[in-house]
Order: sequence, then structure tokens, then C-alpha cells
Amino acid sequence: MPITPSVSTSADRQSVSIGEVKAKSGVMDGVKIGFGMFILLPILIIVGLIIFGQCSSTLINKRIQETGRETKTAAAQNRIAMLGCALAVYHMDNNRYPTTQQGLMALYNMPTSPPVPTGWSGNYLKRLPPDDPWGHRYKYLCPGRVNSEGYDLYSLGRDGKDGGDGEDADIREAQ
Repeated sequence: MPITPSVSTSADRQSVSIGEVKAKSGVMDGVKIGFGMFILLPILIIVGLIIFGQCSSTLINKRIQETGRETKTAAAQNRIAMLGCALAVYHMDNNRYPTTQQGLMALYNMPTSPPVPTGWSGNYLKRLPPDDPWGHRYKYLCPGRVNSEGYDLYSLGRDGKDGGDGEDADIREAQ
């Protein structure tokens, strides 16, 4: 039979084995560790969220700015395509595109300057020709420099000047 050392307490003089003492102290240590982690974990989560919030808001703001630039470029491309469709219908009705002098207004009002179109059948645009997203008029040349058989239609981008990079780059359609 194994010998078990015993410990007696002064309060009740019961004998307790060393294994029981270790088990009890382990439970107490676990409670202390668990309580500490219970307090520490929410603090770490809150600090992490604050740090993540700062980083993510910076990234989100940058992405919103990039998206704004992409959106304006896409809007200019879409408007150029819409104007190109109106010019195609004008060409079908009149066997020619409006001259540079007549410009895009020929899609809204019948031109009175020569050559006056003979097949003009109504407004090819419901509203006045729009400006580009940066507030500049779209450029229209007929005959075009790039396409001498048709027309050049383009936006000069944000800066309103030929050439450029990024948002300042020209957005073109040559037909």
C-alpha cells in the first residue's frame, strides 16, 4: 500500500493529500489566469479595432479618391460613346457628320450653316450636349485629325489641356 503524505489544517484537522493540494492550487491559478485573460482580451480587441480602424479608414479614403477618378473617366467614356451613337444616327439620316463649325449642337438643333442637312429628322439628343465630368466642352472635329474619313470626339481630361497622365489624360473616340 502506497504511503501518502498528509497535511492537516488547524481549523478542522482533516488530512489532505499533496495531490489534492496541487489540484486545488491549479484550479485557483486557472481562475486567476482566466480572470486576467477575461479582462485583457476585450482591451486587446478594442486596441486592435482602433488600430485597424485608423489603417482601414486611410485605405478606404484612398480607394474612394481612386474610385472618384475612375468614375469621372468612365463617365467621360460613356458620354463620348453616347454622343458617338447620336452622331452615327445623324450620319445615317444625312449621309454626313456635322461639320466642326456645326459641332455637337447639330445633334440638338438643326444646323443653319452650310451644309444644311437635308435629312435632319429631329433632336438626336434630348438635351444640350453635355460637358465632360470636369466641366469642359467635348472636342469635336470633322473631318478629324486622327480619323480624316470621320470625326474626332474627345475630352481633354481634368486639366483641359492636350495630353497628360492619369486623370489629366485625354479620353478619345476616333471614328
